[in-house]
Amino acid sequence: MRWPPLVLLLGVALASIDPVSAVGPTGRLSGAVVDEHDAPVGGIELTLRSSDSPDAAPRILKVTKSGTFLSAFLPAGSFKIATADAAYVIKSMTYIIKDEDGNELDRKQGDADPEGGLPPFQVIAARRVELRLVVSSSAGAASAAKPELSGASEPLKKINALYEAGDMEGVIRAATAFLADHPDSGLGHYLLGLAQSRTGHDDAAVTSLRKALSLSPEQQGIAGALGTVLLHQAKTAASGGRTAESRELAGESAALMKQEMDRFGASATFLANRAAALELADKPDEFVAALQALIAADPNNVPAILKLSSVHSAAGRTDDALALLEAATAAPPRELAPAVYNLAASYFNNGQTDKAISAAQKAIAMDSELAAPHRLLGLAYLSKGDKKSAIEHVKRFLALAPNDPQAAEERKLLEQLEH
Repeated sequence: MRWPPLVLLLGVALASIDPVSAVGPTGRLSGAVVDEHDAPVGGIELTLRSSDSPDAAPRILKVTKSGTFLSAFLPAGSFKIATADAAYVIKSMTYIIKDEDGNELDRKQGDADPEGGLPPFQVIAARRVELRLVVSSSAGAASAAKPELSGASEPLKKINALYEAGDMEGVIRAATAFLADHPDSGLGHYLLGLAQSRTGHDDAAVTSLRKALSLSPEQQGIAGALGTVLLHQAKTAASGGRTAESRELAGESAALMKQEMDRFGASATFLANRAAALELADKPDEFVAALQALIAADPNNVPAILKLSSVHSAAGRTDDALALLEAATAAPPRELAPAVYNLAASYFNNGQTDKAISAAQKAIAMDSELAAPHRLLGLAYLSKGDKKSAIEHVKRFLALAPNDPQAAEERKLLEQLEH
């Protein structure tokens, strides 16, 4: 007997997912994403997962260019938030509760755990919840590049001191004045471009960084910084539906990242940015190779692992996708378990029942509280005529997820099996 296809637990990593309709009391979530110097970080995506219903599909929150995000009418409950971009890691979160009039009621701050990420936070009915997320230095062009100042003049050192202190407007003023007298200073244009990118002036930053690269082609960091700003522009163009423009910008970005790494060595930041650029440039083979290089350099990079797994799965390489997830022993197993379940569902939908059972059992071993694999196992064992095992897993599914949308259907199935 063939069963109806199972619905995958999660969407493809980094892809958009339609919001889930809220039921019952709701709250409002908004926030801002900034770097370590309090500059906005925009154009990225965040994943929002319910801690109360871990099998529910995550919401994807798009961060605006100014570094803000919003999700209204969220169901009250516990949630976890993370980045959906391999180039960014959240370091800390400030959690603020306000009443409907905007008066602050409570505030908490916490750092992210290297393995578990940020702690859960509560969305409260009839309350406004605001998050302030601080990302690591891997986010953004300016953060990714730190100028080398050996042999630099005293004025340039003073400008760099402003940059190190996070005074981007001061850098722009001082660098502009310096370049008026020293227009051929590659390092001066470099510092100006970094500050312009940090203040959201991407077009001006590209102009300054191109000038810096032409004047000082051997200066470490310039090609990488220019490539990262172009990547941000490519993402903005893609979000605006300007596909051809996005591909052109992303292609140049990827080439500049490679130039930087060929000359000065690879870093996880540039590897992640190059992978993102190659995806936007629609170069699938190079994109896969870039993800593999990133994972080799950063085995705990869960977004990259999940992305590569989804690429393999979408191409029909389900075995390769599963092997990748199994080999990712440095990553937190609970973060990978839903993806392993997705592969089990793919096997089941394709009639590969034994592989589906094996993959579902692996997902459970990674996260014993994940309910969906038990539902899959119930159907898979039933299709093989193993009624006893089917009943066992249907019961376990219902115990773990009594309010799941599929729970009513599974209760009817259980009644049929037990009579």
